[in-house]
Order: sequence, then structure tokens, then C-alpha cells
Amino acid sequence: MTTWKQPDVMDDRDYTHIYLNDNRLKNITSIQPSDKLRSIQASENQIEESFSLSDLLPFPNLEYLTLSNNAVSGLKPLGIPHTKLAAIDFSKNSIKLLKNGTFEGLVGLRWMNLAHNSIESFDKVFLDTPRVTFLNMSHNALESLEPGVFDGLGSLTTLDLESNSLKKLQARSFSTLTLLKSLNLRNNRIAHIDSNAFDGLKMLELVDLRGNWLSHIDPKVFLPLPIGMKNQIRLEENPFECSCELRHMVSYATRYPLRFTSAHKLSCTVSQDGEHIEKVLFRLQSSEICDWLGELRNMIIAPLAVLLTIFVGIIVFFCRRSSKYAQSQVTEVTRAYDVDSIGTFSDLKGDFSDNTHSTQVPQIPSFHRPIQLPASLMPQPEPIQKPSLCTPIDIAPTKAVISRPKLRPQPSAKSRSRVAERTKRHNSRRARRYSSSSDSSFDSDRSSQFSDSSYDYR
Repeated sequence: MTTWKQPDVMDDRDYTHIYLNDNRLKNITSIQPSDKLRSIQASENQIEESFSLSDLLPFPNLEYLTLSNNAVSGLKPLGIPHTKLAAIDFSKNSIKLLKNGTFEGLVGLRWMNLAHNSIESFDKVFLDTPRVTFLNMSHNALESLEPGVFDGLGSLTTLDLESNSLKKLQARSFSTLTLLKSLNLRNNRIAHIDSNAFDGLKMLELVDLRGNWLSHIDPKVFLPLPIGMKNQIRLEENPFECSCELRHMVSYATRYPLRFTSAHKLSCTVSQDGEHIEKVLFRLQSSEICDWLGELRNMIIAPLAVLLTIFVGIIVFFCRRSSKYAQSQVTEVTRAYDVDSIGTFSDLKGDFSDNTHSTQVPQIPSFHRPIQLPASLMPQPEPIQKPSLCTPIDIAPTKAVISRPKLRPQPSAKSRSRVAERTKRHNSRRARRYSSSSDSSFDSDRSSQFSDSSYDYR
């Protein structure tokens, strides 16, 4: 029937349950309001489009509603609190999205069945359902579970997520479900489980991971689960590989075999001569699943060789740098002191006096060879220690400093005039002798006389 008309007999009786399954009903608004009605079952009808939960307000004492196997594509929020409704069944519909606030007002809800829909995602839609203990979302299109999606379900004890498209379990995905006892994740596509995925599940008695894509699993994921439970973990029908990554799981399963349901059925696959051979986990030896020498080479020897190569390269680089800088320092110091007597005291600019007041000395004829000063007037360079090629040295540039004679007390005017006359006589006499003597005699005799005379006016 397309519409339902309330029979006259219902006016004289207090009906508490209505069964309208397998009809052509398109809505439930044709049901006469009643405060006695406790349950409505309208499965396998033609209820389409979005179903508004506000249609339940004419039934203030309604506790159970089932609209499974219809064509409902969405749910509209209630708007006004309904304290009596305890169970709803919208399984086998076409629901794709659950928006925030969808179940707002259903404060007394305890049982929800949303299985066999097309739900792809949801985000914190259960914040207003704190009393729900059972939630079935199996056979949907969920691909991921973000942390916090189950906020508000603090009383949940059973969660069914079987036959979805989950690829991995992120950290703390179920952290708010502290009272959860049963978690069904069977027949998904889970290939990776974070080590903190089951944090907060202190009351979990069963986790079903059968029929997933796990090639290996770290037993640390089971540490948050309560200990002492038998048949607590189900891992059959997973494509485990007999590799080094599975060795910790083999050790854990061997140590706690009672925690696994059908532990004797757990197996892994190994390739031998092009064939895939299944081996029981509990009968495997360490040498069968892990090449220790190869693992040691990959984990220790190879990284150590890389680090050693880098270290040697750094040492060679700094040694060459220190060697080049040391050679440049030696060359710079040598050039600073490799000058003749005239160049060394070129700053005096021809002023030969007692270094107190400038006294102009008459110009001396130029010589073909430099005049050598006594050794006492030459600056004494400090001994240079040639650094080692690999010894770190101070790379700050140094400037050659030329030592100068110490200044003497200022002489009197009479002394300066006497020195000037003596210098004049000396220069004239030296000029006459130089013109008449040979180069060899002048180099030996006159240089010593000039040195003695320099002591007179210095």
C-alpha cells in the first residue's frame, strides 16, 4: 500500500507497537500521534530523500524506530530533545554524509545501526549522544578515522567497522572510548597501524583485524590493551611476510599464545625458488625469517662506512686549508723583513737628528749601492716557528711591525748647532774621498767611517 490509514479500531485501543514492514510507505507522518506508541517498524518500504527526525515528535514515548532497507539519503536533525527514543535502525539505506548536529536532541539514545550505507566521512556527530553503548557502521565507505571522530561516545562498549575502506589506523583514533570492549575492524584495507592507535582502550576484550592487508605488525600496538584476556586478538587472513620486520611479532605471539584466537592458524609467506610457501609463525626460527648478517651490514656497517668517509674528508679539507694558510703567513713575514736599510727607515724621510726636533741634513749624493747600517740599528725579527701542516693556527691576519729607536731627551740649542757643523764637515769630507777612491776601498773603509760618524750625531 502506498499510504496507510489508521483503522477505526485503533481509536478504542492503546496500541504500543506498529509493524509496517514490506509495504510502499513513503513517510510516517500519516500515523496518528499517540503518547502510547513505543515502537515503529517500517522496513522495506519506499521512504526516500532525507528523513527528518522531527517527524518523531508526535510520539513522545517512542523508544524504538527501524527504517532499514529503504532509500533514505540523509538525516535531518530533531531540533527538540526527545528523551525516550533509545534505538534507531537506518541500515541498508543510501546515507552518504553525517553532518554535525545530526543526532542533536537524542539524549536518551543507546543503540544505533547505520550499517550498509554509503557513509564516506563524519566528524564529531555523536557529541549529543553520551549514552550510546552500541554503534554499527559496518559495510560503509569510510577511508580514514581522524582523531576525535568518536568524541561524545564515552559509554560505547561495542563498535563495528567491518567491511569499510580503512587503509590505516592513526594514533589515538579511539582514545575517548575508554569503556569499549569489542572493536571489529575485519575486512578492511588496513596496511599500517600506528603504535599508539589503541591508546585509551583499557577495557578492550576483543579486537578483530582479520582479512586486512597487514604484511607485518609491531606488537607495541597491543601494549595499551588489558592483559590476562584470552582470545583477545584476531589476526588471521592477513598476508604476513616472513621477514625481519615480523620477528618481534613472532616473539610476542610465542610468548603470549593465549591472547590470540586460532593462534595455530597464523602464518606468513616466504618465497623459495619462485614459489610462495606458507609457514606457521610459532614454528619459525630466527634464521628462517631474518638474515642477521645482511641486517647487520645494512644497519651498522654501511652507515659506519659513510660516516667514516665524511670524517676523513673533513680532516683532509682542514689540513689542506691550514697548510695553505701557514705558507701564506711565512711568505708575508719574510717579505716584511726582507728590506734594505734605506727602505726600513724610509719613514724618517731624510731627517737624521736626535729624534726630538726635526733637523734638516744636507742632501747626500746618491750612491750606486745601498748603505748598510750597523747590526745594532737593524730591527731584530723574532724567530719564526714553521707551523705543522695539520696544526691549527690563529688565522687572524698579522701586520708586520717595524721597531724604531727609542727617543732620547731633547738636547740643547748649542748641542744641535755643534752636531750640524760636524755633520756638514763630515759630509763634505766624505764626498771628496768618495770621488777619489775606488769602489772596493770605499765599500770597506768609508762604510765603517760613516758608521762611526753616525754614532756622533745619533
